[in-house]
Formats: sequence, C-alpha cells, structure tokens
Amino acid sequence: MAYVVTGATGFLGRFVARALRARGFQVLGTGRDPQQIAARRAEGIAMEAGDLAEPAFAQRLLQDAEGCIHCAALASPWGPAEAFERANVRVTENVVAALPANAPLVHISSPSVYGVREDTYRIRETHPKTPYDAYARTKWRAEGVVRDRAEPGVILRPRALYGPEDQVIIPRVVDAMRRRRLPRFWPGDNLVDLTYIEDAADAAVLALEHLRRGDAKATEAFNVTSDSPVPLLPLLDRLAAGLDLPRPVLPLPRPLALAAGRALERVARVTGKEPLLSEYSATLLTTSITLDISKAREVLGYEPRVDLDEGVRRYLRWRTEHPEAA
Repeated sequence: MAYVVTGATGFLGRFVARALRARGFQVLGTGRDPQQIAARRAEGIAMEAGDLAEPAFAQRLLQDAEGCIHCAALASPWGPAEAFERANVRVTENVVAALPANAPLVHISSPSVYGVREDTYRIRETHPKTPYDAYARTKWRAEGVVRDRAEPGVILRPRALYGPEDQVIIPRVVDAMRRRRLPRFWPGDNLVDLTYIEDAADAAVLALEHLRRGDAKATEAFNVTSDSPVPLLPLLDRLAAGLDLPRPVLPLPRPLALAAGRALERVARVTGKEPLLSEYSATLLTTSITLDISKAREVLGYEPRVDLDEGVRRYLRWRTEHPEAA
C-alpha cells in the first residue's frame, strides 16, 4: 500500500512526492495536469489522473492508502467563490471520507486563515482567524473538516512558497516587472516571510512520520516558514538585477495601494478578468507579516535548511538554466 500525495502535479505536491520517495516510501500521486503527470511518472512516481471533487475517484484512490499528504487546492488571489469551495472544501471532505480508519492525514493549509491586515510579527497558531477572501475562507473551512473528522490529522500552514519550479508567486512578480507594471511599494521596509519549497516538503514528511508513530502532540496546526524574513524592496531589487529586469521605480504608498486594489477588484467583478492588483495582494505586498515556527520546531523537529538569500540564489540559477520557464 502507498502513501497518497494529492496535488502531486502542483508546486508543493511534486516536491512532497519526491521527498517521500527519497525516504523510501511507496508513493502514489494524483493530479489533473497531463504534462505534470507524465513528468512525475518519468521520475519513477506512480500517478493516477482524476478529479478528487468526485467522491468515486477519491474513494478508489484512497481506500487502501497507508496515509495521505493533501496538497491539492485552488490557491489564487482571484476567482469565483464556487471554484474555491469545490477545490478546497469539497475535495478535503472527499479525501477525509475516503481514507481508511487510522490512516494519517497531513493537510496543507495556509496562513491566510489569520486574515492579518496590519503589521503583525511572529504570529502563533492560536492567533485569531479572520479570513477575508474566498481562498482564505475555504482553507479555514477545510481545516475544520480535518479537525473534526480526520483521525489522526495534522494541519500545516506554510507561508508563501517559492523556489525552483515556482509558477505562482515569483513568476507573477517577475512578469509585472517585465511589463513595467510593478510599482515601488512605499516605504518598502515591510518584512516578507517566505518558505523555500524543499523546507515545506520536509515539514510535511516530518509531520507524517510523527503521525505514523502515534505522536498525539502532532495532531494540531503548525506554522511553517524558512524563518528568514527580509524587507520587500531589497528582495525585489535583487530579483530584478538577477533576471536583468527593470527595477520598480514608481512609488506607491500603502494607502494608495490598498485603494487601488479595491478599485481594481470592482472593475474585475464587471469584466470577469483577474485584476492586476487585488486588495489581498496589496496587503501582502505592503504589510509586515511574519510567523512564529517555534511549535513546529519543538513538536515536529522541523528546522528550515534554506534561508531566503540561498533560496533566491537557487531560484535565479534555475531560471537561468530553464529559460523556457520565463
């Protein structure tokens, strides 16, 4: 029997599947992207194509599983509420329902559930939850499914994943730089607290191993980052220099950025197109938000291995070696 990795065609899922396989686990991945399914199979990872929102597929995939790391989700700054509901809540319900009794479940959630809008440092897992967009609300509801129905289950909240093969966070920033549409968010001294992709995968495997050993302390929620927050503007300048792109120059103070995000969202609701900047994205780009990972360190033995300086260096090297990803 195998350990199932949902979303193994996605960014985190592929690294989790690789990490499990490297540790000797039998792995079965799932996803819907044919190209990525073929890529995982070429790496020696068994894959099943299908839609976990369909209970029959979830049951067939998971009924004999040893356990599951549930990475599949719709993570986007914009989209219809029903799409987030389907991908984040219904899929989690189906995964939990299909897993055999006592099979461990590692559920990948998000720090967006905290709903932080002002500078907040070293947020602990007990911080109040005030999710304010469809993505965050559905991730919080999915956590509730795991807390109430998964036995045993653990929830991880990795913040802002980045690294080689990233097709979400850094590529969006780079594309905006290339098109000269990224302002110089001012003053730009807000701290960004990112998670290198291999650190996040390590945390997921550690959590699974603790559940397999019956560690009751591990059946809770844990923040995950690489614990190396840095100011935003120097990071953007380094990316621009490393990729030979124009640096952001037009200053945009935080109040104007938030107002612009709200205005562009109103336009997007009419046009149906993703806004260049949402209020949520503007908040993330202008607010210091850092997480306290001491609980993951103490309970799971998690220790980030790649700080932001090294992580950006690895990402830039990967982009140079894979120009087709640009």
